Amino acid sequence: MLTVTASLVLHSWVSWTAPARSDYPPWVGNGLPFIQFMALAFLTDRLFRFTAERLTGSRRIPRLGLQLLTVVTYFTFLGASVGIVFGESVSAVLAASGIVGLAVGFALRGLLADVFSGIALNLDASLHTGHWIDLTLRGKEYSGRLVDIQWRTVVLADRAGNHILIPNSEFATGSILNRSLPLPSTEFGTSLPVSSQYDRGRVVQILENALDRAVETGVVLAQPAPYVRVSGLDAATGTLTYRMFYFLDLDCSGQTRAQSAVLSHAVDFLKAANMRLHPVNHTEVFRPSPAGFDRFNEPSARLRVLADVPLLSVLSQNELAALADRSTIILLSDGQYAMREGDDDESMVVVVEGRLAVQHGDRKVATLWPGECAGEMSLLTGSRRSADVVAEGQTVLMEIPKQALTPILQANPLQVERIATAVAKRRSAESQHSGTFAGVDHEGDDALPLIARIRKFFRLGI
Repeated sequence: MLTVTASLVLHSWVSWTAPARSDYPPWVGNGLPFIQFMALAFLTDRLFRFTAERLTGSRRIPRLGLQLLTVVTYFTFLGASVGIVFGESVSAVLAASGIVGLAVGFALRGLLADVFSGIALNLDASLHTGHWIDLTLRGKEYSGRLVDIQWRTVVLADRAGNHILIPNSEFATGSILNRSLPLPSTEFGTSLPVSSQYDRGRVVQILENALDRAVETGVVLAQPAPYVRVSGLDAATGTLTYRMFYFLDLDCSGQTRAQSAVLSHAVDFLKAANMRLHPVNHTEVFRPSPAGFDRFNEPSARLRVLADVPLLSVLSQNELAALADRSTIILLSDGQYAMREGDDDESMVVVVEGRLAVQHGDRKVATLWPGECAGEMSLLTGSRRSADVVAEGQTVLMEIPKQALTPILQANPLQVERIATAVAKRRSAESQHSGTFAGVDHEGDDALPLIARIRKFFRLGI
């Protein structure tokens, strides 16, 4: 069938091989064969594109390459039509147009530079569309995802989706950092100055805990694992600079968002551990105490911790001071239990450093980070623990027993309603976040409202 069709086309009166083609007017005798050449050029170009669309991975042809292939295909068939249909020498035509070509080329030298730079960029195996790159060009920084390399411009998209168009010739002269190669994840670092008066190992643990918190929220990748290094010392101010390194998938999380999350967790956790970023001129007298407890030896240090616990925000400054004076510090090693299921302890703990895992049997259901508390229902109502709470790594806790809260509620019974409201809001928020509340207190069979249960437990009267 194809042979018959080709014969009909090539030997009919409309083809360039027809012997009687000169008997027709030029617009017929030459025009129709010329159209045939262009039709063959179109079919050849479509065949090339159809084949290219089937290629994937490293064999895939860039869009600019396909466009150049289209130009070469049509130019080849156009040259063939000039020689075969019109009987003109292609070399003579090119020689005659040489002077015009030089003039046009000089006028369009910028355009030609962009085109040839685009060809070179498309042939560069280290750059592909979809890669995240940082570009330094004429002292200005550009950062974004490579969308396309066109005839004249490279198209970058920033985190907001805005397109940045950079001429190919200028892009090729810039300094490029490809954050998508050799691995799809890329490393970033964030620095934080902390006073050198604190134990370096303890500060590193707190900052690593902050990175783990960022991993849990999905902002930072778990693998490769984030890490902390000491990167500098300012002898004049007594400040050590810690650098937190973490890895991002830039298709999922931006650098600014990740840096904000990492720094926020780091500052919050250092504050919960009663550590300052910069030295503060002050005079304090500390009683001798075991290693690891020195920062919480004084009630004022414990007061700063309790002041940042949302559940206790309803208490006045004097009430918080009284609570801090009667609280105790607990140091746990990795794997030690802070609470066990079924215990009837009448106390609450606040995470100061490290973190706690809440477990039902062998299943981990929640993680408690610095500033978060566990066991509030046992403290307020005497409910038994309904889950195990285990330290993950070295962990510092502040324990608030019933005896510490009793004088406060007896002196100000109105705080019962405020505390009950705060507890209800917290448990409701956790239920919405996780679907089911992952607490460590059993509600029991007592159907009385929370306020009545608190009054009954502390014998305040109803």
